[in-house]
Amino acid sequence: MGKLITIREVRNHVGDWVDLLGVVMEFSFPRMSHGTDYVSILKIVDQSQQKPELPVHVFVEAQHKLPIAQSYGDLILLRHVKVEMFDSEVYAVFKWKYSSYALFTGMETQNVFYYQTYSRFHLSPLDKNLVRDLRRWLVLNQLLDSGTSEYLVSLSDIKENVYFDLVCKVQYVAHDSRDDMWMLFVWDGADVPPLSIEGNLKDEEKNPLPLQIECSTLPNDILQKFKHVGTVLRVKADEVHENLGVYFRPVEKWIRIRNMVCQVSSGLWYGLLGPTSKVRLLSNNDGIVVDRIRFQEKARKGCRSSLWSFLYPNCLTEINYSDVQFVTLMDVLVYKEVSSDPLFCCVIRVIAICPSLVEDFYLPDRLDERRMRLTLEDSTARIHASLDDNEWEYFFGDCATADSLAMKIKQLLGVPRHQNINDDSTFLRHPPWIRCCISLESDNEGNQIYKLCDTKLLI
Repeated sequence: MGKLITIREVRNHVGDWVDLLGVVMEFSFPRMSHGTDYVSILKIVDQSQQKPELPVHVFVEAQHKLPIAQSYGDLILLRHVKVEMFDSEVYAVFKWKYSSYALFTGMETQNVFYYQTYSRFHLSPLDKNLVRDLRRWLVLNQLLDSGTSEYLVSLSDIKENVYFDLVCKVQYVAHDSRDDMWMLFVWDGADVPPLSIEGNLKDEEKNPLPLQIECSTLPNDILQKFKHVGTVLRVKADEVHENLGVYFRPVEKWIRIRNMVCQVSSGLWYGLLGPTSKVRLLSNNDGIVVDRIRFQEKARKGCRSSLWSFLYPNCLTEINYSDVQFVTLMDVLVYKEVSSDPLFCCVIRVIAICPSLVEDFYLPDRLDERRMRLTLEDSTARIHASLDDNEWEYFFGDCATADSLAMKIKQLLGVPRHQNINDDSTFLRHPPWIRCCISLESDNEGNQIYKLCDTKLLI
């Protein structure tokens, strides 16, 4: 057992083996070291020093043995770690052959029980008193914040392939079998920027746009726990973060993800964690968390629709209802009330249609049964909705020729004026925001079927 020292004293013990007790402020996602060990870097503080935070490089022989703090303010007691220095930066190194640790909840209580330990750890009565003292200090000095950074942005300000920090609440963690990687589902209250759609309209028949980043829609009981307003961003963990879901515990808690990047696939945003990404645990009372919540509440003013829809006119359609409460597509997706003919009013974008060949709707055998599948999108979800028979006629209105229908479809999907919608070449389309009504039905197997209704194009 080494000598227990404060973080302020660490600089005076370079080369020594010491014991440390601190509050875990940040941790990197576990990864393989350059050898055969797994490594994670913690940053800790105590009563003696809050800035700079002390890095602790933890090396263990198995990933599940790495220390994983569960909540903001949790404490770690480190035994026999070596103090080292590189480029004038002092840090501690946990070596699994010689060191041990214990993690404790940061909540103020007289009971001192660790929830995770490494082998050879022994807790003494003196240790218990020191843990109680640090807890008491933490409660009385709630000055530990998330830190400031020029890289900190909201989801409404993300850009493709630009690294940034994100303060967010973790909604869920799941493994995606298609890509064989773990995925975080995070939310900060904002709406991601709407994207242009690249491709051609014929693609939708053989290679339709996906409804989500993950390989299949999550179970409804999971989606019901998601926030229904604002984007829940899917964040993939790359191959160095194997088994992330096994050790990542801050679900339903606020965190700060440092050094992540966003990319685009099929018109959908997703985040990506890299080898240098880190997580900072946040209190619900952290200034930046409070600011995020207040800003979104003020910006929305009770409105559930995407805030991006207010930046662009959505006067291409009219609906048969006035003074209605607009809802999000996530509201529609998780609706489970047993009632007759539920109806939803939404502000959405139509990003794809099927079939796309307008001439097909003028064939003799199609005149009495016109049907189209629309892919609808807002900041919260994508769904398929059908446009059938009379509702098709009402929506498109007077379309005496295929050319007149093609013109309306081009405006609905945001296809450039000069572009032939039957062209096989790839082009960008910029779907406008529109108002629409969606009805919900169930088939014989209990599957939900969405239909566009009571909506008319004003073109």
